[in-house]
Amino acid sequence: MDFKPQKSVEWYDPKQLANTGIKAVISGIFGNFNDKREIQAALYQQEDSKAHDYSQGRDEIWVDYISDTGDGFDATFTMATLLAKEELEVDGQKIPRGKLLIMGGDQVYPVATREEYRNRLQGPYETALPSDNNDKTGDRAPHLFAIPGNHDWYDGLTTFIKVFCQQRWIGNWRTRQKRSYFALKLPHNVWLFGIDVQLNSDVDFNQIQYFENVLKEEVKEGGKIILCTAEPTWVYSTSKKSDANNNLEFFEKKLCAINESTTQPYAKQILTLAGDWHHYARYENENGGMKITAGGGGAFLHPTQNLPEHIGDIFGGDLNLKSRFPSSGESKKLLFNNFKFPFANFKMSLVLGAIYALVGWLLFLSFGTGVNPNLGLVPLLKEILFNPGIFLLLILVIFGLGAFAETTPCNPKFKSSFPYALAGYIHGIGQAKMMLFSFLLFVKINPYLEPLSQLKAMSIVIAGCLVVGFLLGGFLFGLYLIFSNLVLGNHDNEAYSSLKWEGYKNFLRLHVTKDEVTIYPIGVKNVSHWQPSGKYAKPPFTANKPIGYQLIEKPITIRF
Repeated sequence: MDFKPQKSVEWYDPKQLANTGIKAVISGIFGNFNDKREIQAALYQQEDSKAHDYSQGRDEIWVDYISDTGDGFDATFTMATLLAKEELEVDGQKIPRGKLLIMGGDQVYPVATREEYRNRLQGPYETALPSDNNDKTGDRAPHLFAIPGNHDWYDGLTTFIKVFCQQRWIGNWRTRQKRSYFALKLPHNVWLFGIDVQLNSDVDFNQIQYFENVLKEEVKEGGKIILCTAEPTWVYSTSKKSDANNNLEFFEKKLCAINESTTQPYAKQILTLAGDWHHYARYENENGGMKITAGGGGAFLHPTQNLPEHIGDIFGGDLNLKSRFPSSGESKKLLFNNFKFPFANFKMSLVLGAIYALVGWLLFLSFGTGVNPNLGLVPLLKEILFNPGIFLLLILVIFGLGAFAETTPCNPKFKSSFPYALAGYIHGIGQAKMMLFSFLLFVKINPYLEPLSQLKAMSIVIAGCLVVGFLLGGFLFGLYLIFSNLVLGNHDNEAYSSLKWEGYKNFLRLHVTKDEVTIYPIGVKNVSHWQPSGKYAKPPFTANKPIGYQLIEKPITIRF
């Protein structure tokens, strides 16, 4: 075993936040100047300008779809193990493993490096479905295609290309693509398009040319298209992030819409699949078209209670929410685990405690042990006004937490960003006020500190403020996340990444036949926890309990 199983990403680890933030900024700045999609197009213009054909000699095909995979080992390996099984039994029906596995974006977290891909994705998947030379020689091995998400793009797509675009193997899954996007020809004139929207939801010119060529040269009249994209941009359509959906709709209108001209075939988009949001949500329009978010491959859970029930002004028809996993009630219930924020996010709470301690230290230097035990908040504030160091530090806390507030949620409850910003600044003021109260708390014991040396007294004050900041500062942070998400409907990402909840995972199994596409949404409410079985043991990991899986809803049928 040449990989190290990893715990879930600590998103509130200050070091992790800084590294990921720097990667995001750098990739955002230079992504358009070093777009590797242009290089791929130039290298494979001739030999890879056509679709991968999976229609020959087949009357049907099974396809698996999973997204947002490479996070903590327990969740990732649980889902990989299910995908690797030759068949699953749901509702008394046995459904076989897909001939194709589609990974829908964000294959690894937190950033794309060779080490993270190895430890968080390739290792678990190779262990779940080990290499089988008999399958390789007979071409019976399932094939794997992937589209990149924003986390895959954080190194400019360098590692993604090495892992997925060089005809390599991941266990017994064989990669086939040479670009970060692809077209698959399935039986009965059904097509699966995987598009790469990069970091700014952009579909580049060479990619458009590729799909236009496939449509003009290969898709026959009556073609049915399944579109895979990295983000469920239709959810953004009512927010200030609507540009992302505009870019997707541009692609849909240009390539996937009904075109009555004689130069292009008649093609209909029947299904759109996306990840990025780590839950399951299915929308349907009045024409039977569907858009499904299925980002349950391994990453922390995103909530479902803030999803819009109805989305209007969407190309193809208005959308209505038909199903979600977890349910709105289950999702809300999990949110209250943020009351445990200080202990669940130890390092972040420790940073808060350190800021409290710094304020306490500066105040102690200003007052010394001779401070009046009856000192109140108002006299303390007056003193702070003449102490620029403490004043600026508190202002930095207030404005920093005010800037932290998410002002553009995907499903805004307010037209103005003011209520969201106001809540953030109130949180900042609350933290600053708590810092002062923690110092006043130790002022009350000043008579006991006066006999001590200056150093000992100061150490007690600093240590005390550190503990108060860790506990109460962390609790206040968690309370802010609960209020914001429950009442204002923002901070979906921040309020749930803090939980690192590994349950409610999902993937899709699609069955393409002559008359229909049937979708089996597989859900796992609680993932298994895995322990090494031994150095040479087979299997190398043992679960604490069998994997419990279920149909999230009855199989969904799209008839032609």
